[in-house]
Amino acid sequence: MSRAAVPLVVWCGALLLVVLFQTDPPSAPPSASGTVHRYAGAAAFVSLPLAGLLLSHRLRLSPSVGTGALRVRLLSRASAAGVALFFVTRLAATYPVMPEAEVLGRALGLAERLLLITDIALLCLLADLVGRMPRRVATRQVAAP
Repeated sequence: MSRAAVPLVVWCGALLLVVLFQTDPPSAPPSASGTVHRYAGAAAFVSLPLAGLLLSHRLRLSPSVGTGALRVRLLSRASAAGVALFFVTRLAATYPVMPEAEVLGRALGLAERLLLITDIALLCLLADLVGRMPRRVATRQVAAP
């Protein structure tokens, strides 16, 4: 398995866990299901930009993708910034220490949606670039009888 495939496999598994385990309401105490959902969500959010960054290095080697590697790298960095923003708003919503934290906490849903939009854009770009890459045709030399 390649280095870029590992975070993609983690992302897929984490998404499966996010779907299978319900989250807790914000005012409820943490449950086992909510804890699994939370940590799987964190793994999914972190692993996709990492996969994009690793794939962008490999995509640079393919002339068929043009500037696609640069776009993947930029979207991966935007996704990583979105992860940081989401975690800051999540911490502010969970532990409102000062009044400003409460305002940040209210932006949690917006931060999550912006991150998801960025991740979907990254996935669409990767799918488009993979579709543009030439297929390798395996040829086998047959010895003359």
